[in-house]
Amino acid sequence: MKAADGPARLPPGMATIALLTFLAALGQFSTSVYLPSFPSIARELAAPMSLVQLTLTAYLATMATAQLVLGPLADRFGRRRIVLAGLAIFLAGSLLATLAPGLAALMAGRALQAGGAAACAVASRAVVRDSFEGAEISRAMAAIAIAFAVVPAAAPIIGGVLEDAAGWRWGMATTVVAGIVGIAVVLARLPETNRSHLASLAPLAILRAYGPVLADADFRRWAIVVGGTMGGLFASTAGWPDVLIGRLGLSATAYGLTSIVTVAAFVLGGVATRRLVARIGETTLAWCGLALLTLGTASLLAPLVAGHLGLVAILAAMAVWTAGVGMVLPTAMGAALRGFPERAGTASAMLGFVQGGAAALGAAVTGALTDALGALAFPVALAGFTALAIAGFAAPRSGRG
Repeated sequence: MKAADGPARLPPGMATIALLTFLAALGQFSTSVYLPSFPSIARELAAPMSLVQLTLTAYLATMATAQLVLGPLADRFGRRRIVLAGLAIFLAGSLLATLAPGLAALMAGRALQAGGAAACAVASRAVVRDSFEGAEISRAMAAIAIAFAVVPAAAPIIGGVLEDAAGWRWGMATTVVAGIVGIAVVLARLPETNRSHLASLAPLAILRAYGPVLADADFRRWAIVVGGTMGGLFASTAGWPDVLIGRLGLSATAYGLTSIVTVAAFVLGGVATRRLVARIGETTLAWCGLALLTLGTASLLAPLVAGHLGLVAILAAMAVWTAGVGMVLPTAMGAALRGFPERAGTASAMLGFVQGGAAALGAAVTGALTDALGALAFPVALAGFTALAIAGFAAPRSGRG
């Protein structure tokens, strides 16, 4: 269907979930695929590890801020056009990052990738809100989250294998392929679903468009939950390579394989969300997920404080924590967007800003704590962000949430 045909609703089913997952997960794939290559990037580009870690922080920060502009654009010009423009920018950034002669060029390529991936992330969430109602929004988000969980598992494995076999540039080249495939799939399969009537793109009009979103107590509450969860997730993402490769001596390939454990836990959390959200409600489900976040954090901190840097104990604790993420994240995202059927792009953009900003902050906090705390850096950051998610959820709410 062409964009000119008017807004459509994507039908439920695996084809829809696959399309929306691809758009939502593109940024995650380009985030994760090069993580096993951090040590070799530092060596080849003659850069300290702290600056290599900064490429992750810069990527996440760019993706977060770009969504604030892209959300109103998606409400004004439609989801399809924004996605196609974003994919073109993502492809250009992927080419630059793959061929980067130095750290500055790599940073620039990553920034372009982030801007393009932000367009896809905003549009994917907006399309969910365009196409589903009520508890079906959380169910759709959970289905996407289950499939989305494959990406953090597959990307480091792919990146690790290519790193060991041929070097980090081959891992980065997979993002070029993803950009090309994305353009082809969107041209063939994504109709225009936009039902918004945002008339002006003047700066003051854009700021006013965010007013009703930020004024909504339920949105703020759920957004803080999303931010705390994502901050913790990327605090661990940033610290994972240093602990597993740098301190425990795993190869890049073995590092990638460890993600299977945590992703399996994430999938279990997502499956529970899809099956239980209509029965027990979002509030009870979120409390269950937050309890798992707390248990996982405590289980991770205890052995590390005692000085036991064991792979099995670390993976088990992170599996518990990530199962909680699989329950909390789709529930919170669906609930945050539910009240904005006519401004789905704008609400999605603000939620994405919170999500991406917290992710960037989580990575930055881990990086800042690494020199002082060593292996404890990301567990300490994880504890702080988990506490933030719990505090946000306990905040006052309106009758809607």
